[in-house]
Amino acid sequence: MKSSIYGLNKDYLSYSAWNLWKTNKDEYRRIYYECGEKFNTTETIFGKKIAELLEKTYELKHVPRLPIAEHGIRVEVEGVKLMGYLDSFDIDQCEILEFKTGHLSRDGKVPWDQVKVEKHKQLDWYSFLVKEKHGKVKNKLSLVWLETEFENKSIEFAGHTLTTQTRELKLTGKVVTFWRIIYEWQRQKIKKEILEVAKEIEKDYEEYQRIKSREVVSQEKSSE
Repeated sequence: MKSSIYGLNKDYLSYSAWNLWKTNKDEYRRIYYECGEKFNTTETIFGKKIAELLEKTYELKHVPRLPIAEHGIRVEVEGVKLMGYLDSFDIDQCEILEFKTGHLSRDGKVPWDQVKVEKHKQLDWYSFLVKEKHGKVKNKLSLVWLETEFENKSIEFAGHTLTTQTRELKLTGKVVTFWRIIYEWQRQKIKKEILEVAKEIEKDYEEYQRIKSREVVSQEKSSE
């Protein structure tokens, strides 16, 4: 397997990998250093299915979107290769729109509100990538939340109708659009944070490789 500064078979840094490093370094090492499997939840699988539907103009017509679906961006910044996929994009205006699915918590709290959108670094990431790639970006962007809920199913048992909750998700039909403005100073701030994480990963991966090399040598000697 080809090795890079980010791990095996990984020659770029994505938002998800960057965020994983910041939140769970051991999990990053398991996935990207050791080629471990990523864990998928019911929510992430459902979110991917909705993203596929939104790529088709005849599906979910009530959901706002921009002309281009799944717009891929690759840039290199100070030797660091970055990649991102925008859910919805207008290449003429360089405008960004992101989709999120999510259900209410058990105590009725929403998964997305204006405060969470303001703090969501993925939007800063993508705004920075678009500016680097296209030389411009519309400061005002949007995050569209599609509410989901777990399905209740009824079954007959001993003459009684029982209602059970499955782990299958469905859309409720509720769609909320949040707007946010990202300024140049925020793009420069996220650039600094991206480069800092890239350096941390590179240094950590080098140390990981040294440790693994010593372990291999020690095993070879013990087997002689």
